[in-house]
Amino acid sequence: MGLKDWLKPAWKDKDRDTRLAAVNELTTQKHLISVALNDDDGEIRETALNRIDMSTLWEPQLLRRIAVSDRPWDTRLVAVDRIEDDNVLCDIACREPNPIVRWAALRRMENETLYEKVARSDAPDDIRIAALAHVEDEDALKQIFEAAQSEWIKEAAVRQIHDAEWLDSVARGDSIRWVRVAAVENIDDVQLLSSIAETEMDPFVKKAAIENIDNADVLARFRNDPSELVKDAVRTRMALSGDESLPA
Repeated sequence: MGLKDWLKPAWKDKDRDTRLAAVNELTTQKHLISVALNDDDGEIRETALNRIDMSTLWEPQLLRRIAVSDRPWDTRLVAVDRIEDDNVLCDIACREPNPIVRWAALRRMENETLYEKVARSDAPDDIRIAALAHVEDEDALKQIFEAAQSEWIKEAAVRQIHDAEWLDSVARGDSIRWVRVAAVENIDDVQLLSSIAETEMDPFVKKAAIENIDNADVLARFRNDPSELVKDAVRTRMALSGDESLPA
């Protein structure tokens, strides 16, 4: 062992267990930061990060630096779990390639405007859909719907909207079946539902309209529909309404 090895502090030792033991006793903040950023071992980096004094003024910048670094995902996750700045969390949720870190950032956010930013971003669909669940501004949801390339984003946005006339236009005009079904499922206006059921050619969309109608007289108009799918929906709704007079 050379002189340099003798002079090297234990937290820089080549032996992993020696470094870990040293870091567990280390209190010098600049050394803990160095370990958190540079050690090759994930457990040692996490140990160092957890020992950094949270009251220090530079800690938010340090956490962000670690969270968006090229360090392994488990180290970045520890940093994300300590970040309190919603703007930083939003940036991570939008850009982070690792799904675990991405979801951790989204779960810590609280600002609806920033949830909207994630929903509008180029992040993967799963994180955008989760963000949409926190957006209540229907104008924003409509804009997200109109701009969406993904059918899953469109469907998720529709399920957050309750403007019956707008939903009616989507139910009649969108090109994607399941987006149209989602729109119908959010309509509670019997006249609109009846109109959709009368004019709709897609049996799945028509079935969705029937399943939202609870007026037996309206339902009875569809008892002879050519689609078995629709007729089954009519029978089920009539039975639930207490009228089982439809033929089997």
